[in-house]
Amino acid sequence: MASFPSPKPGDMIGRFKRIRHLGSGTFGTAWLVSSSKSGNPYVIKEMVIANEKGKTKNEVDILKRCFHFNIIRYKEFFYGGNEDEVILYMVMEYADGGDLHQYINKWREENKTYMSESKILNWFIQIALALNYLHREMILHRDLKTHNIFVTAGNKILKLGDFGISRTLSHENEFATTGIGTPQYLSPEMCQSQPYNYKSDIWSLGCVLYEMCVLEPAFSGNELAPLVQKIVKGEYKTLPSHFSDHIKDLVKVLLRPIPEKRPSASQILSSPIFIDEVKSYMNHVATFPSFKKCIISERKDSCGSISSTELPSQSN
Repeated sequence: MASFPSPKPGDMIGRFKRIRHLGSGTFGTAWLVSSSKSGNPYVIKEMVIANEKGKTKNEVDILKRCFHFNIIRYKEFFYGGNEDEVILYMVMEYADGGDLHQYINKWREENKTYMSESKILNWFIQIALALNYLHREMILHRDLKTHNIFVTAGNKILKLGDFGISRTLSHENEFATTGIGTPQYLSPEMCQSQPYNYKSDIWSLGCVLYEMCVLEPAFSGNELAPLVQKIVKGEYKTLPSHFSDHIKDLVKVLLRPIPEKRPSASQILSSPIFIDEVKSYMNHVATFPSFKKCIISERKDSCGSISSTELPSQSN
């Protein structure tokens, strides 16, 4: 297979100039670039394609369908390379605050304290809004984690990204079976090689909420077997005592080992304890110029009601 010289800042990719390397993962390499026409910053994700072009555009195909304020915006894609090694370049919105994992680590090191509960819940709502949109579109993210949530707009807006292993279902009652994702965020059903659906993403949402609260993952370990055992049993350290019963109970609800007992994203957002928060957030983002290009409002017919036994009630 042909080898290419290592890319460096200043090199051109089509009409985009490389600025700096952002990171590499299993499914590609990301670079911050600038448009030679407008000067605007973007992220280009490079993926080497081992087979025919049309067979490895899963992430492109999914992102092209998504128009939501809390999901990274897709711009375009193009091909490069040669006959031996085809490279797909995907151009996306740039999140200037990095990812949530980086933000949490920096916060822990610089502040030596926890984030406020109001900030955590505001960010939680944003992630839940993005997840609800995906699930309405019958898309499973399958790799929801702090590394794939990006911070923008002065650390106030979160956007979900990295759809490299996402899956589109053919109907709402379909289950997926492929074991895939990041071990620390895998749901119990995935750990046990059982069929799974949207409720697996909800488990991962619970892991993200826990991590925002504690500044550490809910489930961690160097050995896979003990880690899986903790996940299957739902064993994690309780939240620090200063957090309200409301947020403690919310974590418990999302991290229920039995998927049928977890709420859907729609049920979470339509719960009385979140309605005012959701309205406040939506009124805030309506002032953003980019808001009009995206979808964020929740269709009334898609937000089922939820009983007090399914989500924690408002604490006094």
